[in-house]
Amino acid sequence: MNKTSHMPWLRALCAAATLVSHTLAPAASKLPDCTLDEKGQSVCFQRFSEGLAAVLVPVVGQSDGRWGFIDTRGLMVVKPGYTQVRPFANGLAAAQRRYKWGFIDTSGRWVIEPLYDQATSFGADGHALVTRADELLRIDRSGQTQGIVPASQRAVLHDPVDIAEQRWSVSLELYGQLWDLQRGRVMPIPEKLSNVSTPQDGLIAAEMRLPSGTEYWGLLNLQGEWAMHPRLLRSTDRPLHDQGLVARRGPSGWQFVNLQGQAQHGDMLHEVELMRPGSWVVSPEDGKLELWDAQARRVMALPPNLRFHAPTPLGDSVVIKTQDDVALVAPQGRAWHWPLKGRRVHTAQNLLWLLRGEHDDPTSPSGTNEIIRPDGSPFLDAATRAQLDGYLVTPMNPDDARFSGAGSPIALALLEPLDSTRSPALITRDGRIVSQAEWLHIRARYDDDAPWVVQTRQGLFGAIDGQGRWRIAPVWQGLDDFNHGLALGRRADVAEGRRQVLLNSDGQLLNTPPAVSQDCTRWIGAVLACVDDQGPRLQHYLWHPLRQQRTDIAPIKQFTKLAHGLYRVQQGELWGLMDSQGAWRIQPRFANELDLRLLDEDVGLETVSDNGGPIRQRWRLISLADGHPLTALHLQEPEAMGVGRYRVHTEHEGSRVINARGETVLQQPWPSGSAQTEGDWASVLIDDIWGVMDLQGQWHVPARYRRLSGPFGPDQWLSVETRAGKTLLVNAEGQAMAGNPDELEAQPTHGPSRTSAEPALRLTQRGRQQAFVNAHGQAVITAQVQCQQLVLRNAQGQQSWPPQTLACASAKQKGSHP
Repeated sequence: MNKTSHMPWLRALCAAATLVSHTLAPAASKLPDCTLDEKGQSVCFQRFSEGLAAVLVPVVGQSDGRWGFIDTRGLMVVKPGYTQVRPFANGLAAAQRRYKWGFIDTSGRWVIEPLYDQATSFGADGHALVTRADELLRIDRSGQTQGIVPASQRAVLHDPVDIAEQRWSVSLELYGQLWDLQRGRVMPIPEKLSNVSTPQDGLIAAEMRLPSGTEYWGLLNLQGEWAMHPRLLRSTDRPLHDQGLVARRGPSGWQFVNLQGQAQHGDMLHEVELMRPGSWVVSPEDGKLELWDAQARRVMALPPNLRFHAPTPLGDSVVIKTQDDVALVAPQGRAWHWPLKGRRVHTAQNLLWLLRGEHDDPTSPSGTNEIIRPDGSPFLDAATRAQLDGYLVTPMNPDDARFSGAGSPIALALLEPLDSTRSPALITRDGRIVSQAEWLHIRARYDDDAPWVVQTRQGLFGAIDGQGRWRIAPVWQGLDDFNHGLALGRRADVAEGRRQVLLNSDGQLLNTPPAVSQDCTRWIGAVLACVDDQGPRLQHYLWHPLRQQRTDIAPIKQFTKLAHGLYRVQQGELWGLMDSQGAWRIQPRFANELDLRLLDEDVGLETVSDNGGPIRQRWRLISLADGHPLTALHLQEPEAMGVGRYRVHTEHEGSRVINARGETVLQQPWPSGSAQTEGDWASVLIDDIWGVMDLQGQWHVPARYRRLSGPFGPDQWLSVETRAGKTLLVNAEGQAMAGNPDELEAQPTHGPSRTSAEPALRLTQRGRQQAFVNAHGQAVITAQVQCQQLVLRNAQGQQSWPPQTLACASAKQKGSHP
């Protein structure tokens, strides 16, 4: 069976075309599928309004057809000639020609010339909304316009949500902002900047949309004035600036210019990156990489496959690497590079470590260990470096993201000998390798400056300092790692070695009750977690060695070490926050371990779950000093903006930045999106917001929502999405549906939107035809495609469009009536 017979009437055009033996008129454009959807609407026909309805007809030589208007007899009273139109309202219809909108009367005459990017219909008060160069304007019938929202807010008109009341959905794009966090202000910069970056060498890269619609980047000074206007710089990507040299990107690639726009290097470059002041990594062409200086002069070639988009800071320099090569780029056009060939790369203790693996050949030149300073010079002298070939090197790198101890490790690296008969060693901070023949094993610490515990070949334990000297003599039968300067140990001459005792980092014994040695095994900072099992029931307590004090507590199940000397501790089923002295910062009240996260040493982020509820999660900032809330509960997660500043998003009040005391530093009425913080500056993108506006320019649904959909009508609701992703149903005045404020999957109700009057004719589908029918169901106008043209007929079956008689094989075969 032919599949075409089951397709909509427009698709029959394909089959009909194969039967045409000759055509007297040139081929016209094809229409889209004009069949009615489930709401009774078609992309080819609009409703009747003020006695006229818009229809889309093929036009010879045009690929997308043109719109005209027919009357209730099916006569084309406004000839097709418009790419888009809106229904007539108050005597005028919005129409588009050559991508611009204007307004026509019922004769097709331009009453207001097509000068606008978007347009609504006219309201009864004689006004409509239009946009021009992204500015939202109110226009009257004489063509006079008036701005409605600040020009800095790019406006976009969307569909009408209430035709009877002439209310339209409008979205505002609020561009980028630069926040001065130190002064607590939004940086005064020109309006209509679509993006802005944090200052670089005294200038700010900013992107502007020009009247042509093209977006270019320029450079602002710190007073918010153009140092290099986008029309002059014409960079399609964020420009880079350093010491008067600007890297701009054009259609053909990157180029260096000065602040007057004069080219400083003739060739176009494939890629450019500013690594350090005066040091540019440049790709002249794909597959090549070079270092250039502050005058755009080539300094040296670099390995071509370095990943220079994610460099690792090292002092004033940066490290860039791949699996085959590593380079160190310093300021002012200096760089060094080395082949890796299997060597490991580390950055620790402000040094670059190139380390061979455990099974590498130490005699191979590529397998040697090297330690490099940020200025490119070797850290070790040649003789000392040669000694490294006999060891597996482990740099001591404090993990600042998780732990904050009393200081940096006492030595730079632990050295494990490749020859098992030799003793381990360490690298001192002044670049010496030290070892002792009696050492068997070293327990190195990387997260604080505590002594390192060493086991001797005789099986005894002691502790050494960063120069390899015994700080605690190796006379201990057992010795734990030090915590806050204290450790548990066993010695033969103390209680005959049967119990542990406390000692400090100088080896001095602390006066400790005997029970502590048998009850206490776990350190929480500088205190011991203990369990007394000698009485009728287990008793949990904390022992404070320096204060010689016992504190009874509820049983501790487990704990996790955090940053800043804090611990997440579980008692029963709840979690709290304890400091290194065993004092509760926040009593246990969190059901989940991750319901509290540290943003810094002063402020934490609490997650509050609504188990089984519609909201699911809320967040608030709390003080880590005592756990009191700094903000209310929010539907969108707050975040840190540098040190001591935090951004909070509210549903209807935009964003604000607060300090660690909860005081507002900066307030911004619009919802802000992604942000990049560098020091005291934050580059912020402002999210689009949606609302509903009438033709007088008044907001009926405030512009504060992320998205908006659905028509208004009798007993109908609009679906809006909040900043936190929650969906609400609101009425025509923006009021949320009672009893449903937190619904997550709310959907707008559907049905025909209200109109100013019930239409005299409605559109319906009859087989492969569309028909406008009256209240009695009688077809007044029918529409069908014949001879690759839209054919309209009146109630008597007479052809009302096109004006000429059809002459093609399909018309002769089918007769005068479709």
